[in-house]
Amino acid sequence: MDNLQAILPGIEHVVVVMFENRSFDNMLGGLYPDKTQQGTFYGVKPGMNNSDNPYGKDIALVSVWQAPAGTDAMIMPYPDPGELFEDMNQQLFAPNDAPASGAGQPTMGGFVYNYMNQKVPAGGPKPVAGDIMQYYKPGTDGNLPVMTTLAQAYGVSDLYFASGPVQTLVNRIFAHSGQPSTYTLKGQLYNCIDNGTVTDQEWDPVGAVNVRTVFNLLDEKFGANNNNWKVYYNDFPLSALINYVYENWHWLEGGGNVYKYAGNFASDVAKDSLPKYSFIEPRYTNMADDLFCQQSPSYQPTSYHPGGACPGWDPNAPDTPPAVSVCFGEQFLADIYNTLA
Repeated sequence: MDNLQAILPGIEHVVVVMFENRSFDNMLGGLYPDKTQQGTFYGVKPGMNNSDNPYGKDIALVSVWQAPAGTDAMIMPYPDPGELFEDMNQQLFAPNDAPASGAGQPTMGGFVYNYMNQKVPAGGPKPVAGDIMQYYKPGTDGNLPVMTTLAQAYGVSDLYFASGPVQTLVNRIFAHSGQPSTYTLKGQLYNCIDNGTVTDQEWDPVGAVNVRTVFNLLDEKFGANNNNWKVYYNDFPLSALINYVYENWHWLEGGGNVYKYAGNFASDVAKDSLPKYSFIEPRYTNMADDLFCQQSPSYQPTSYHPGGACPGWDPNAPDTPPAVSVCFGEQFLADIYNTLA
C-alpha cells in the first residue's frame, strides 16, 4: 500500500480499453503453466474437463486443450457461446443450477453442455464440444502474441471476473458506474440484467440509463470542460447508453467528450492533450459508417468477441455472419500500445 501511495501522484493519465466476452481462462489461462501447476497462478491445468451431460449418467468428458496457431484457432469458438444470465447460470453451476430458486454450489461444469444445447439458426454453424474448452497458447507461436506479451511484461490479475454473469451492455455500464443499473421509462423501472432489458424497451435506448459514473466524478472533482475524460470509439460508443455520456457526445457539430478513435486518439497523444481518463471502445461489428453491413477487411470487429458480429445478418437466412478473428483485436491492442509507447 505504501508503494501504491508513492506511485499514484505520478500518474497523469489512465487509459482503459475494454474488449468483449472472453474468459480469463480462454485468453490468459495458459500464461504461466509452471506457476499454474505450482498453485501460484490461477491458470488452466491440463486435464481439467467438463461433462457433455452433467445431468445424466451416460456422459463423455471433454478436456481443455490448446489449438495450434492458425486461422482455425483465431475464430474459436464459433458460433458464439450462450451469454444470457440463464446460460451463465448453467455454465457455472450445472448440475446444481436451479433458476427458479437461485444457483446452488458452483461446479464450473456446464460449459460444454450449455454450448452444445445452444439454438442453431437454419444454415448456421453447429457447435463443436471441444471448441468451448480451447484456451490460447501464449507467446509469438500462439494466437495472442500481443496480449500475452503485454500481460507477461506488466501486471495481470489471475482472479479477474466480469461484474455480473450477464451480457455486454450491463457489464459495460457497471464498468463506468461500479454498480448494477436501472432506468425508468414511462414510469416503469427496469433492472439492467441482460442486453434486452436495456435495448428492448424503446426503439432508441441511447441515453436511457441514468446512473452516476466515473465521468460525473471527474467533472465534479476538476470542473467540467477541463479535459477530464474522453470516450474514443470505433463503430459506436456503447458508453452513450448512459445519459451523462450521451449529453456530452456532440457528434453532429463535433467537440464534446466522445470522439472517433481513428484520427483522434493518436493525435491527442502526440499533442500531449490526452485527458486524465480515456475509455477506448473497440469495433464491435463489421458495420460501416453508412449503416450497412460490410463484410470486408476494412470493417472487421476488433473486440475479440467470439462468434459472428454482423447486425445486418438475418439469422433465418442460409448465409451466416463471418466469424470474428482474434487477430484483429490483437492488431487494435498493438496500435493502442504503440501509440502510447
